[in-house]
Parts: sequence; C-alpha cells; structure tokens
Amino acid sequence: MLKIAQYISYGLGGYLLIGLLFSLYFITRGLKGEAIAGKGIILRLMLLPGAILIWPFLLKRKS
Repeated sequence: MLKIAQYISYGLGGYLLIGLLFSLYFITRGLKGEAIAGKGIILRLMLLPGAILIWPFLLKRKS
C-alpha cells in the first residue's frame, strides 16, 4: 500500500513539475493578444497556478 501511495505522489510531483515549466513558458511567451498586451507581472502571476494545473489543455491549444 505504501508503494502505491509513493508512486502516486511521484506521478503528481512530475505532473506539477512539468506544469510549472510549461506554464512559465506559456505565461512569458505564449500569451499574446490585446487582452494581455501591456499588462503587468501581477496578472501573469495570477494566471500561473491555473496554468500549472491545466497545462495539458494549454499545450493542446498551443500546438
């Protein structure tokens, strides 16, 4: 039982790490358009947690 919990935590950690790396790229280079143009760092930091969690959907949208 402990091994299963360990594998789940490794999988979740990997998912969040990939999400963090992708969302940093997405927020700095991927967001374009009038809605985001000229906005400060605060808005981008507010979008970061959501981008970390839904990065597979954003990746699909980006490609």
